[in-house]
Amino acid sequence: MAMLGHGGMLMEGSPYSIPSRKLTMWLFIISDAVTFGAILFAYGYLRVATPDWQTPFNSASIINVATMTFVLITSSLTMLGAVDASKGGD
Repeated sequence: MAMLGHGGMLMEGSPYSIPSRKLTMWLFIISDAVTFGAILFAYGYLRVATPDWQTPFNSASIINVATMTFVLITSSLTMLGAVDASKGGD
């Protein structure tokens, strides 16, 4: 502690202190990444270790691919419109 004028005390903080909200967010991000990595590793291991793993399809249907692409682009445009409306106060 350092002395401060008029009888007050100045508290010196640790240079390594981290706000609890920031630490919690980083712990969540790290745990999420580890969980996702473990799931991907388990899938890869099972895929390689199982000799008779079935192939879902030989080639992707162009109709299926076009439909999924359209849905993805439409949802992205909807989100963009929502963000713009939110910024505009609507």
